[in-house]
Amino acid sequence: MPALMHKNRGLSLIELMVGVVIGMIAIIIIMQVAITFEGQKRTTVGTAGAMDEGAVGLFTLRKDSKCRIRHGRPGHTGLPGAGP
Repeated sequence: MPALMHKNRGLSLIELMVGVVIGMIAIIIIMQVAITFEGQKRTTVGTAGAMDEGAVGLFTLRKDSKCRIRHGRPGHTGLPGAGP
């Protein structure tokens, strides 16, 4: 009968400490993965943004050069209210 009472005592201090250490290690690993992922995301988003801005700039340059060749006026697109 005393053996059954021993099992119902709960967790020992060592078991609690082991659980805390395992939890802390898990938190450290999760934080490192999150930091790495965030850095990769910033790099990817920054590169994509630069590519978009470059495409818009190239489109604007091509449009301006075509307008200069056709009309002899920079920025004139032939559309009402769309340029000087």
